[in-house]
Amino acid sequence: MKMNLNEYKNYIAGKRVAVIGLGISNMPLIHFLHKIGVQDIIAYDVNDSEESVAKVNKLKKEGIINEWHLGRYYLKSLPGRADIIFKTPIVRFDTPEILRAEEMGAEVTSEIEVLLKLCPCKVYGVTGSDGKTTTTTILHLLLSSASDGKVWVGGNIGTPLLQYLPEMKEADTVVLELSSFQLMNIKESPDVSIITNITPNHLDVHKSYDEYIQAKKMIFKNKPGATVILNNNNTVTRETACEVHGTVKMFAYDGESTNGAWYKDGIIYYTSGGETVQIMDRGNILLPGKHNVENYLAAVTAAFDTVPVENIRNIAETFGGVDHRMQLVRELNGVKYYNSSIDSSPNRTINALSIFAPKEVVMIAG
Repeated sequence: MKMNLNEYKNYIAGKRVAVIGLGISNMPLIHFLHKIGVQDIIAYDVNDSEESVAKVNKLKKEGIINEWHLGRYYLKSLPGRADIIFKTPIVRFDTPEILRAEEMGAEVTSEIEVLLKLCPCKVYGVTGSDGKTTTTTILHLLLSSASDGKVWVGGNIGTPLLQYLPEMKEADTVVLELSSFQLMNIKESPDVSIITNITPNHLDVHKSYDEYIQAKKMIFKNKPGATVILNNNNTVTRETACEVHGTVKMFAYDGESTNGAWYKDGIIYYTSGGETVQIMDRGNILLPGKHNVENYLAAVTAAFDTVPVENIRNIAETFGGVDHRMQLVRELNGVKYYNSSIDSSPNRTINALSIFAPKEVVMIAG
């Protein structure tokens, strides 16, 4: 249920709050909770290194947390200790101690879920097995080029945004990259959602491929009437359309779309309401590779209603890509060295390598 910040302050006042994980997203969360008046915060983390101990000691000395638990059995005392539990994404929702705490009445949530609950402006969410970071960045650039307010970008990339909630205005826009871990068991969804594609990934954490797929679908499950953008060339996302209780838009690299961006014979088009607009040539896109055309198709489908075509072309011609994705490091003795360490799944690696065909490539992986 949506709330404003003042309503949430009243809701959380007097409650004991547990924060599981002291990483990149939850440290700003702890400071945010303290600033809005939470007096009783307990910190939990499996890491009991000297650095972690120093971190929690500093928080306790500053009066931000009341107690902390670190190390292998860090969650042993969790059940019955907190009214609200903020879970870091990588910790599974069905961890026994968390399930027991829920049975005893605790509310389990996350930094992203509360941001979605409290955000005063329109939220775009991007998920997928491949391409979500680039698509999120392109969408942020597109919306920023035509927005009257500030366009914030965060989630699985950049700075956690909950700490900036007091600065956000109704005229602003938020763009979030969302991982399967952030989406699993979430109870809020963005206003506009993009699923770039779904292929097997993160099965070292997810119990099955189906669980992974269901986690991705949570990006739209809690927002009836939302706009959901799907990849018509990816079997899983295409078949997901029947589950959407809102507006479905499809982008397509191979074949026309009746409601979205599509690519044919070197040209990107956008079709809506029976009318088709030519957006740009593939040659306008500075980033190489078919997968980057797909990233633009997804972002353009989300942004077309608010961003002029000229802006789309300008960004395509100037955006050089995100760090660690096909990033040219140097050229030495006629050999080009690329950092593409963000390609952490087989499909991403295949897409990256396909750009160089038929040139000889030496891949260093591990």
